[in-house]
Amino acid sequence: MSFAPRDSHEAQVQFALERGVPAVIGVLGTIKTPYPSAAFDMAHCSRCLIPWGANDGIYTIEVDRALRPGGYWVLLGPPINWKASYRNWQRPKEELEEEQRKIEEVAKLLCWEKKSEEAEIAIWQKTMDTESCRSRQEESGMNFCETTNVNDVWYKKMEACVTRTPKVSGELKPFPERLFATPPRIANGAVPGVSVETFVEDNNKWKRHVNAYKKINSLLDTAYKKIAPTIQDLVVNLTWVQRHKTCTISSHQWR
Repeated sequence: MSFAPRDSHEAQVQFALERGVPAVIGVLGTIKTPYPSAAFDMAHCSRCLIPWGANDGIYTIEVDRALRPGGYWVLLGPPINWKASYRNWQRPKEELEEEQRKIEEVAKLLCWEKKSEEAEIAIWQKTMDTESCRSRQEESGMNFCETTNVNDVWYKKMEACVTRTPKVSGELKPFPERLFATPPRIANGAVPGVSVETFVEDNNKWKRHVNAYKKINSLLDTAYKKIAPTIQDLVVNLTWVQRHKTCTISSHQWR
């Protein structure tokens, strides 16, 4: 997920899509991002103008909620490398130094490990050892969100509290294999009402539907009839609100 203040920043998402990796543009305001917890492998900010250290680190904490254990947060631009760039940015050194100090402080509380800082790019990795991290956070007095469903985020206000990362074990496949592989959340029984068997059955059912679609003419076919052969690379998921919540196991890929 790439946070961007305007549509002109879409290039970084396009860069990922062209390499077969699903990507979306995200925005942060006062409401949580509409994605389940531990949904993304990487979050990215390229001069996105978000005050990551402000308001008790509430925006960085929301990124932590959306990242999987082992996921990466990439920050490009101010205040990274402020010592060399503050003149170009036309901002006081003291202000930029304090801004980065707050970011580093929040990242430490979240148990993120800084993997690299070079030029104007810094990369942190979310810890895989969530249990140990939780113990350290409790000792430091970190606030934990009081919720029984960490994925119930629609129209929920952001809070300066840490969401407990769902306990899911199992290795995720790389893309594009992951699109059709059974998610570890299902294999571990973390999604009520969905089993490995039902997931595989549903997967095969839609493969049959797509193959059948290619054999008929449709009003959706354009002048050159490219939508039918392309549809296998277009994954769109619609789900009924009255049914089991399956957003945690859905992949959305637009290529």
